[in-house]
Amino acid sequence: MQLRLMASGATWGLSAAKSAHLLANSVLVTVLAVIGRLTLSTALASWLLCYLASRIVVLNGGGIEQVGTPKEIYELPRTEFVARFIGGTNVLHGKPISSERISVNGVEIACSDRARLDPARGDGAVSIRMHQIGLSRSQPDGSNVAAGKVVRRVYVGAAHDYLVALHAGPQVRVTTPATFEANIDDTVWATFPREHCLALS
Repeated sequence: MQLRLMASGATWGLSAAKSAHLLANSVLVTVLAVIGRLTLSTALASWLLCYLASRIVVLNGGGIEQVGTPKEIYELPRTEFVARFIGGTNVLHGKPISSERISVNGVEIACSDRARLDPARGDGAVSIRMHQIGLSRSQPDGSNVAAGKVVRRVYVGAAHDYLVALHAGPQVRVTTPATFEANIDDTVWATFPREHCLALS
């Protein structure tokens, strides 16, 4: 039996076994219709969405924004809407310098070779996930580095969740191992690995 689930603008198919697991764990659902297959409506955390789905269709305003596996949607969002929908990411806006480089308030960031920045547009956006940004107490060598100040720190067991106000202007959320320690108002350097900086359309 194949079920179809709709949540927060996305629809996906899931097996009866996974659906039974979902229902058995008391997730509140509303049955919309039964026409050969069951249609459910609910709001799910992104981790649960990725657990349940074998394929995800993200809808925006009634149109299809992106179709793919959970891994593709999570790791390779094509648009800002998809990146923000799945969550856990930072979206930085700036001016494209080339198809693979963008200037964010003067900080030049090189993007992955999958970049599709268009300098002719005059504006662009890059997505990078919280756990993919590196933090250090001293300035590292290399490019894609921006200095900032810690404005929030939350201990979440095996990790710290930081909010860093970059000197260039934007704020970014960064998750680090709990072994990395920085206090509120400390100056830190954020590294944005090129292979994880994804240009958005």
